Amino acid sequence: MAGILLGAYWALFVCSFYRYVPLQAIWIGGFFALIGGGPGVTNAMVMTMISDVIDEANRSTVYFQTSLAAVVAQLLAPAIGSAMMMKLGPWVPYFFGTAFFTVCCLLILLVPETIPIQVLKPGAAHPAPSGFDHCSVRESLEARPPISRSSLASKMKTLFATAWKETKLIFSNRTVLLILSTFLLSTLGRKQVDLLLLYASTRYEITLSKAGFVHSFMACVSIVLLLLVLPLTSSYLSKTLKLPSSEKDLWLSKISIVLLTIGSFAIGFSPTFVSMICAVAIYTLGCGFNAVCLSLISAFVDPKYSARLYSVISLIIMMGTLIGGPLLAGLFNLGLNLGSSAWAGLPFFGSGVVHTFVLLSVWLIRLPSVQLE
Repeated sequence: MAGILLGAYWALFVCSFYRYVPLQAIWIGGFFALIGGGPGVTNAMVMTMISDVIDEANRSTVYFQTSLAAVVAQLLAPAIGSAMMMKLGPWVPYFFGTAFFTVCCLLILLVPETIPIQVLKPGAAHPAPSGFDHCSVRESLEARPPISRSSLASKMKTLFATAWKETKLIFSNRTVLLILSTFLLSTLGRKQVDLLLLYASTRYEITLSKAGFVHSFMACVSIVLLLLVLPLTSSYLSKTLKLPSSEKDLWLSKISIVLLTIGSFAIGFSPTFVSMICAVAIYTLGCGFNAVCLSLISAFVDPKYSARLYSVISLIIMMGTLIGGPLLAGLFNLGLNLGSSAWAGLPFFGSGVVHTFVLLSVWLIRLPSVQLE
């Protein structure tokens, strides 16, 4: 988070001194993501901490709550920022936003370590390696030659080899690979949301201000979904039907991906703006898919590899975002060039096809018989 905060400060600095610093210098702020890894690593660490402290039965519910917090922030922040901008000017919301994020970074310092610590029994001594000699260690350190470039390169090579060896353990499980593929494909498909405003405005010949209602509607449906529908459904499956946690998450993921697939095709085929709103509602009801899959995949990986697992997931999601945006935008341009406004729904047809592959992957997931008993 320190790297993200420095990037925000850098953007504020460039905008404040735009007379002396070219605005293109804001691009340099992206390099601050090298400190800590940026939003992807931050999200991975948050998911890891949740996995450490929440038991398997309640993990999906907590992921729903985390997603809910993000949706509420995305709904309120633009409205508050716009109101402040109209009354106080463009600088005040930016200063306030940066100040709030600074406070958030300071609050992170209060979060305790979440990895369970093994406490030694009273009277038990710390085990020491046999033959441990402080003098010999000191002498070996003094006699150690300075690190050369070749030795540094060798150590880096060993470090990467060790990291890859441990990461391979995650990819050795067929079920984990299937779930990871769903993260990539679903991210590819969900980039269609960025085109909703242009699609609605182009196909139904309405103003962008009226089309903007779609995003507000999606946010409201998402809040109801994450606050009530998914937690209540999860509780019903686990408490009433007595389904194990992994089987419950698998059924929720199947329901979610079916809704995403139907919603994607329905948006593309919608002849009127009202029917498109109904299709968007169906699509949004499946937006808990990633949260459910995060809970599901945790059951197949040793907890000590949780941080590495969530880092891989964040990397896959970023790859999906990088590929999905230009891909669906290209389909949208292709649809516009075909002449008829109905072809503007081409990216949503493409998204529906991608979600169909995700649906097939989810249906191929098989839970271990031990978990089903």
